[in-house]
Amino acid sequence: MSTALQPSWLFPLAMGLVCAAVAGSQPASAAEASPDGAIVQKEFIFETAPFRSCHASTIVETEDGLLAAWFGGDREGAENVGIWLSRSEAGRWTAPVQVATGEQADGRRYPCWNPVLFRPRDGKIYLFYKVGPSPSRWWGMVKESPDNGKTWQPAVRLPDGFLGPIKNKPLELEDGTWICPSSTETPERPSRWRIHFEITKDHGQTWTKVSPPDGAEILDAIQPSILQVAPNRLVAIGRTRQGRIFWTASYDGGNTWTPVQRTVVPNPNSGIDAVTLADGRQLLVYNPTTRGRSPLSVALSQDGVDWKEVLTLEDEPEEFSYPAVIQTRDGLVHITYTWKRERIRHVVLDPRKLSLPKQQPVGGPRAQSVTAPLSRPNVIIVLTDDQGFGDLSCHGNPILFTPNIDRLAREGVRLRDFHVSPVCTPTRGQLMTGLDALRNGARSVPAATNMIWREIPTMAELFRKNGYRTGQFGKWHLGDHYPDRPFDRGFDKAIWFGGWGVASDVEFDNDCVNIRYREENRVAQANRYCTDFWFDKALEWMSECARQKETFLCYIATNAPHGPLWAQEKDAAPYQSLVRPNVANFFGMIANIDENMGRLENWLQETGLRDNTIVIFMTDNGGTAGRQVYNGGLREGKGSYYDGGHRVPCFIRWPAGGIQGGREVNQPTQIQDILPTLLELCGLSTPEGVRFDGLSLASVLRNPDATLPDRMFVVQYGGRVRAVKYDACVVWGPWRLVHGKELYNVAEDRAQTRDLSTQRPDIVARMRAFYEDWWSGVEKRVYEYQPILVGTEQENPVILSSNYWAGVDVDNHHRVSAAEGGPRGGPFHIRITRGGLYRIELRRWPFHTEEPLGSPGPKQTVAGRSLVNVITNRKALPIHGAVLRIGTHEMRAKTSPDAIGVPFEMELPEGDTQLQAWFQDSEGNDLCGAFYVKIELLRP
Repeated sequence: MSTALQPSWLFPLAMGLVCAAVAGSQPASAAEASPDGAIVQKEFIFETAPFRSCHASTIVETEDGLLAAWFGGDREGAENVGIWLSRSEAGRWTAPVQVATGEQADGRRYPCWNPVLFRPRDGKIYLFYKVGPSPSRWWGMVKESPDNGKTWQPAVRLPDGFLGPIKNKPLELEDGTWICPSSTETPERPSRWRIHFEITKDHGQTWTKVSPPDGAEILDAIQPSILQVAPNRLVAIGRTRQGRIFWTASYDGGNTWTPVQRTVVPNPNSGIDAVTLADGRQLLVYNPTTRGRSPLSVALSQDGVDWKEVLTLEDEPEEFSYPAVIQTRDGLVHITYTWKRERIRHVVLDPRKLSLPKQQPVGGPRAQSVTAPLSRPNVIIVLTDDQGFGDLSCHGNPILFTPNIDRLAREGVRLRDFHVSPVCTPTRGQLMTGLDALRNGARSVPAATNMIWREIPTMAELFRKNGYRTGQFGKWHLGDHYPDRPFDRGFDKAIWFGGWGVASDVEFDNDCVNIRYREENRVAQANRYCTDFWFDKALEWMSECARQKETFLCYIATNAPHGPLWAQEKDAAPYQSLVRPNVANFFGMIANIDENMGRLENWLQETGLRDNTIVIFMTDNGGTAGRQVYNGGLREGKGSYYDGGHRVPCFIRWPAGGIQGGREVNQPTQIQDILPTLLELCGLSTPEGVRFDGLSLASVLRNPDATLPDRMFVVQYGGRVRAVKYDACVVWGPWRLVHGKELYNVAEDRAQTRDLSTQRPDIVARMRAFYEDWWSGVEKRVYEYQPILVGTEQENPVILSSNYWAGVDVDNHHRVSAAEGGPRGGPFHIRITRGGLYRIELRRWPFHTEEPLGSPGPKQTVAGRSLVNVITNRKALPIHGAVLRIGTHEMRAKTSPDAIGVPFEMELPEGDTQLQAWFQDSEGNDLCGAFYVKIELLRP
């Protein structure tokens, strides 16, 4: 992989000498300096010129000094517009001279456009420019100067289909490759704008082209500027019609690029330019507005995506636009830009005098020091699936780039020692109730233990009772049947799916692409990638709430990056040369989540809701596929009771409530704290008798000097099928008691490699005593099953799947296809709510697939993806009989492998019972459980 070689990185600074030299020069107009000293000099390159209008300047450093060029003529697009140039000699700019025109061999003349001066390591000066009647029909030209711009060789037309750098400079990599940032504009109106990169490894003799893919939101983008933000990371930014600067990144030297997406930096459809400084920061010159071309400002960044405005160059109500920027060998920054289309202004900055503010993004509303906002805040919670502590660039991941989530971490408060369950369902139940997993009922993923006890109120129910609109988008995984569905448990709007994900037993043939979903109780299929779709629907619903001026709670729970690792190719491609294919897909899924976090941030800014909205980002358990690259120094991952299994990111921001500033809370916190925290922050009441295992974090989130009470808490879930005493981690400050016997101090031993239990038996004893007391409080219900309701008016029929087999672990399409779960499967705990005549149908495969009993299973997903190689153990069984047992009553029926299902009818009385069903071969031998059972009340 090649990295860029920029002159500003190669030479030591000699700032004092140069500052003195520049300050003593005599510019073409009187020098102006800023009070803080950042602006060393302002001048015009010329006062008068033989053209009426000028625009689109460019600047380069030569061995002799500076060289600037622009296009000038009667007006932009006029036939007499040519390329003009001035040299800085002895502190003065020479009079402009015309160095290129659009005159053709047959005498016709076309306007010239957008010059770009470039000096690679070979020492020549290259002048790229465009010629043609309009941007949709122009072509690329290039000239060379062997003597620092004093003389120029004849112009050469670039090959058809190549335009050269469209406005901003190429980037030269260490191996001599030039990456030219370019773009095209189509002739129709409105035209389609697209960026691309033109690459040459032989100084323009041959060319190739790379086009970044579109993102979740298709942008009209042109005129990129390329930045080297890290040794193996390039970021390109530029102009759009969509009111924001775009960005795209490459991790392999420009060969592949991430989808083009918006930053949160305003852009009034005007050109920008940026440069990586010698100290590693990036500097941007741009118009920080969505309309007009004033003011013109300077911003700084650490990652090329999140920018902070630091200096205003012009603020009169005129046009100041199309900047070009370089850093010279002396360390100073030189900027040229269009001044009212009359002249070209040159500004010299001392970048040492510019510093990044600690908070407040470019273009965002100004932060308020408010602890009691006038109105209750909106709340947005984003919970991702199977993303660990190390799967973020702000946590040090050396490959993955997540600038939008990183921004939230910088602007909000980070809970640095935040704990969830080691697996997903218990985490979700703890979030919704503020209660420990073994207390709230949703204690595990499979085995009929993934539903909250129905008498416990959920977050959505509490918010709705207090007047909030409530919406849930994506993964629910706390019950697929009445009264446990999201719209039964307090959400006004629910866009969701069944089971734990697209490959769960409930969904089986679903896909991340064109995902099948449920809107309340209606099943439909999206024409979008899953994460894009969840955010689409959430933004649509929140926009409706905003129009109606209704306060809302929005819960976005992505199924990504949980397996199957089906990223979009455009998201995975940038990582494919760096990591294994499965990790590339995993990182691609996270990159897509990050893109949607950027969409969410833009929506908050555009609607004016950013300041008074609480935004929380967190993940549901420890690391998975990304651990082989980076795990944040933690031990193990998902499913483990070491920190790698349950210590995850959590970022919270609420500017109007004083929760901002990039602060950290280092005391241990847990997901059970989130609900009581939100109730206090939002000023909501709770019904009498409602209690929580978590505590409110409001004080430490708002007050950097506040601390939490000294406390212990337990991280434990119900295992795959059954909770086991001491299969847990007790957390107390830096101490971790794992499995009731191993003791670690993570403040001194983050990776948990040194067991201190024999050295500190006193600590072990106190933590075990706490656990014993805690266990005695949850044990009475920890092995209880909550029955599925059948025969209700709200859901009839009910289709059960093997995920609800009590005590049996069969929860995905792999296990169903392999006929796991034993020869009879497991029992369903059901509650017959109305006695009457019932029809019960047994199937081996999901009802919607209409697959025969003896089949090896569905062959493709809803998106047409083949399942043949995805599901490796696909058993075809010789099913010839079925057995249905309800309570003590047993029924049998003959069938064949070609049959779709086996129906039974019977009278059932009201009450709780168990239902178990299985298939047999022709000899009466048990083969496997009936993985899918439909129970329908025909007549009460």
